[in-house]
Amino acid sequence: HFEIGEIPVADEDPSGPVDPQDSSTYRHDMRRPEGQVKPLVVITSNVERQLPDPFLRRCVFFHITFPSTDALHTILRSRFDVGELFLDRVIDVFEALRGVHALTKKPATSELLNWTQVLTSVYSASDAKRVLDRFAGLSARAQRWSELAWGDLPAMGCLIKLREDRDRLLGEL
Repeated sequence: HFEIGEIPVADEDPSGPVDPQDSSTYRHDMRRPEGQVKPLVVITSNVERQLPDPFLRRCVFFHITFPSTDALHTILRSRFDVGELFLDRVIDVFEALRGVHALTKKPATSELLNWTQVLTSVYSASDAKRVLDRFAGLSARAQRWSELAWGDLPAMGCLIKLREDRDRLLGEL
C-alpha cells in the first residue's frame, strides 16, 4: 500500500519489473513533474457525516455563511422568470421555516431551488401565489413556529426531508 503521492518507480537498473511486495525493486518518487502546478483540491461538506480526524488535520477550512435574503433573491432571480412579489413570498416562507429551531435538518439553498421549481412548474402561478400570500400573512402574525399552518404549504416535501421534522411542523409530535 502506498501513501498518496507515492509512486512505485523502478530503480536505476531497469532490468527487472517493479514488485510492490519487495521494497528493493522500487523507490518512492514524490517529486512533481517539472513545470507542473501543484493541484488544489476543494472538498465541500455540509457536516452531515464526520470526516476522519487524520484527513481533517490535513485540511484548511473555509466556512461559508448561509446566503442573505438579498443573495437568495439574486440566486432565484437568475434561475426563475417570476415576479419579485412571488420571490419575496417564497423567501419569506423559506426563511420562516429555517427559523424553526425544532427542525433536525433545516432546508438549504438546494431545497429552496427545488421548491421554487415545483411551485413554478407544477402549480399554477395564481394558486401558488394565493397560498403563499395567505401563509406569509400567517407567518407575520404568528408568535411561535407551531402556530403556523405548515400543512397548507404547497410541496412541503421539497423543503422538509425528515419525517420527524414534518411531524413536528404539523404538530403530530
